[in-house]
Amino acid sequence: VVHANVVHASYAVSASYVLADASSKARAERNLPDGKPVRTFLDVMIWQGLASVAIPGFTINRICRGVGNLLTSYSHLFPKRTRAMIITGSGLLAIPFIIKPIDRGVDELMEKVVRPVADIKYF
Repeated sequence: VVHANVVHASYAVSASYVLADASSKARAERNLPDGKPVRTFLDVMIWQGLASVAIPGFTINRICRGVGNLLTSYSHLFPKRTRAMIITGSGLLAIPFIIKPIDRGVDELMEKVVRPVADIKYF
């Protein structure tokens, strides 16, 4: 539906958002001692990178791939453009349903694995 360059540009926008959010939160703590701003920056970068970019991107990609594979069995019923719209629509429609489970999963991963290993104490 859109050119691959548009998709790649969207990843650049997402990565910029993650960097800006982490920088903003770390900057708000710039006067705190003991490297707190650095720990906050790393924590936010990891959390946002996983919850806002990597996992949703992968999940939506797999949903679209699955729908696309399913539609190949019925390619005689739908023109190529219609199949592309159905695939894209399925990815977009999945977004509201994947947000909370991904956020909860990343919270759990951060609390049980990343923060203890990196010794990051967040807020």
